[in-house]
Amino acid sequence: MITLLRVAHVSRFPNRRSFGKDLQLIVVYGAVILAFLEGRTPTIASIARYLQLPHETTRRYLTTIVDLGLLTKNGRGYKPTERSRKGMTGADKIERLLRQAASNLYL
Repeated sequence: MITLLRVAHVSRFPNRRSFGKDLQLIVVYGAVILAFLEGRTPTIASIARYLQLPHETTRRYLTTIVDLGLLTKNGRGYKPTERSRKGMTGADKIERLLRQAASNLYL
């Protein structure tokens, strides 16, 4: 799973950003993408609840992700930008692998 997160980091965030410092940022971004792929409208409240993060922390991460050009604010919700959508073609396969890995962890 760490390797998948590193790959997401390299492909989505500027080269000089630290993977370790961006780890929660990547997780928040991933939660938004998952909600979007599932047909839900990701909001600050829904992402904060899902990840069990404080509302203000989630808001700051989402603001940073918007500033990086990966998400756009759509009313109270967020949606991926064209840049993000380009990488979604293999998202179902990645989601399947993550779910499989998670189920193996909780046997």
